[in-house]
Amino acid sequence: MAKISELSAITAITDSDLIMITDAETSASKKVTWANAKLSINSKLTIKGDSDDSVKLILSQATNGYDAPDLVFRKARGSLSSLASVQASDVQMRIHAYGYDGTEYIQGGNIGFISTDGDANGRFDVRTRVSGTLASRFGVNSNGDTLVSQDLILNPSSSVTPASNGELMIEATSDTSLTFKFKGSDGTVRSATVTLS
Repeated sequence: MAKISELSAITAITDSDLIMITDAETSASKKVTWANAKLSINSKLTIKGDSDDSVKLILSQATNGYDAPDLVFRKARGSLSSLASVQASDVQMRIHAYGYDGTEYIQGGNIGFISTDGDANGRFDVRTRVSGTLASRFGVNSNGDTLVSQDLILNPSSSVTPASNGELMIEATSDTSLTFKFKGSDGTVRSATVTLS
């Protein structure tokens, strides 16, 4: 049996191709078909590491166009062979974050998109865990409205100017005043100052 380094490259993998996982000529060499490899990751793929910076998913793309690597999530009802439309409140995608509390991994929060109807319109949702409960804290609905469920804390700049028509900005002019600036459809920036006590 030839070493892997001596084999010719496969330019297009088919289901019957064999994948060698060692570069040895002993009985310890292993092989698997691409069909079986695909089947083994059809449900879950787990990547583990025991040191800092040891686990990463890096997507690289270099082109002369605007496009960048895509991470695509697809949600449907039904089955893979017979797809059906999503329904309102179906999760289209979610990214979860867990932390170990000394006994088990506990979810600290997640971000995701949720269907608002059967046409796959969606809303963006950020949830965090406080006192043992996950709840929505920030979101953008399918109309583009921004929703904040708790206090809205801003750290405005001391000098701002709206760049585009229709923009509204808040300037922390001084310790005792805030200035609201709005650039109208005519391109003119108008402002009003609120005195703080």
